Amino acid sequence: GRTYRAAQHLESLISDILDLSRIDAARMPMVRELASLRSVIDEASDTIMPLLEQHHLGYKVIYDAGLPNLLIDRTRIRQVMLNLLNNAIRFTDQGGITVRVKLLADRVQVSVQDTGLGIPAEQLPHIFDKFSQAHVGGRSRGGAGLGLALSREFVRLHGGSMWVESTEGQGSCLYFC
Repeated sequence: GRTYRAAQHLESLISDILDLSRIDAARMPMVRELASLRSVIDEASDTIMPLLEQHHLGYKVIYDAGLPNLLIDRTRIRQVMLNLLNNAIRFTDQGGITVRVKLLADRVQVSVQDTGLGIPAEQLPHIFDKFSQAHVGGRSRGGAGLGLALSREFVRLHGGSMWVESTEGQGSCLYFC
């Protein structure tokens, strides 16, 4: 079992590095289709549910009414959601995670908020850097430091942006639209 999990982890790292290389070379294939963001988020939620249960964390998703279908690459946006949710779980010891999907005047905004450890102010400018890992409480919580960098690039390829708000000891909220 450990060997299998280690192999999956290495495969994931290689895939992330290849994706970042494709983005840097402007060769990232995007398959955009008119899709329901709600269905993409629900798929990601179903995937991470066992982790939430294992960590005894609460979880809720709040959708604004009247969300339109969007022209998106479902696979890439699902990967963004999985990266954000996995990070939230990794840095949250108690409490929970809330996903909000808001319909703004000219776009849709997604936020993933946790009740976790928060990110020290001096680390905030670097959390989207490749191979950057947050060190909270003097230690890392794992990961390769590629998930947020890759997520931000996927959002940029969709013409959007990603940002974070966090207070150490009170949790974090990552946004994209």
